[in-house]
Amino acid sequence: MVCIICKSYRAHLYSSAKQRLIGMLSVNLLNLHDPKADRMTQSIIEIPLSKRKIIVALFISLLFEALGLWLVIARPSSSNPILGNPILIAVVGLAAIVFFGMGIIVLLRKLKDKRPGLIISNEGILDNASGVAAGVIPWSDIQEIKLAHVMSQKFLMLIVKDPQQYIQRETNAIKRKGMELNYKNYGSPISISAAALKINFNELQALLVEKWERHINHTYNQGLTITKHYNYDNGQSDNNDRVHVSLCVPRHGWLPVTFRYQDFQLDFDASDVLNNPVEELYNAAFRLGDSDSRIVTWWLEPAAYLFEFERKANIITLKIIEQAHLHDDESSKKLLQSITGTDMEILEPIRTALRQFLPLKHEEIDWPYDFDGG
Repeated sequence: MVCIICKSYRAHLYSSAKQRLIGMLSVNLLNLHDPKADRMTQSIIEIPLSKRKIIVALFISLLFEALGLWLVIARPSSSNPILGNPILIAVVGLAAIVFFGMGIIVLLRKLKDKRPGLIISNEGILDNASGVAAGVIPWSDIQEIKLAHVMSQKFLMLIVKDPQQYIQRETNAIKRKGMELNYKNYGSPISISAAALKINFNELQALLVEKWERHINHTYNQGLTITKHYNYDNGQSDNNDRVHVSLCVPRHGWLPVTFRYQDFQLDFDASDVLNNPVEELYNAAFRLGDSDSRIVTWWLEPAAYLFEFERKANIITLKIIEQAHLHDDESSKKLLQSITGTDMEILEPIRTALRQFLPLKHEEIDWPYDFDGG
């Protein structure tokens, strides 16, 4: 479950976190009150809470709260054996009273909250708008920004190096449980939405991705190592049945890729010189017909990883092969992993990674291909 809007910080914790975030900066701040200022060039960006959005959410919550009270008090009858079940009606009514009652309390607090909903700096993020806020999130902790949907609501999931660290430092048991559910269902305990902010979702997504990529660029230019390890091991067996794929931000013709399945993990940088492996991966993920096979070549110069996909009815087989020298037919080949599973277990996670990667635009020096899945 992703919590849709609003989490209340204790005032002293928020103030302390904000001071830590601001204290990280070593540059002069630009004038943030100038409405014409370019957000992308500001050292600190403060996005206020949207009182209008909060009032709308409050009104909707009051309606559902009233519906829950009506179900419990009036006990409406129906000839339908399911809708007329008095126990079911009482459970649904009580659940609505509790859930939306808690939401109303949080929303009322937010209406009086004078603090920014989101603070973005050159060093990280401080969230005061999401349902499960994680405090200060440094850019160096973020390994991927993923798009998630809950019905019509969009969220940005921040995949971090050590998810358990953020979960364990939450002292509120209910909020910690919400973070655990986020992690189980979406791969991260941290989600950010524009639902309570004075910014639309597309602008928020572009802003966060731009700031995150600038941090990666800065880290790369300093010659520091960017960790590409993705920790999805949360003890959930259902996650272990699926592959996990991440296509990170390419730099100077090298595309960082992470592939994980159960205890097997592969981190590598693929070259753009011989082929566009992203297009080959797209063809394998979206165009693999029955009794069909596809090969994706990830060139490492001179070695290569070969992802061989094969479909037989509803069963997908993926073989991962390491070749010592791509242009030497006699060079050794080693089977690293063979995976058999369903479309949802193998191809759908790859499609998700492609949907996140393909809309992003890159400089030609970083990644020359302009393939958009067409």
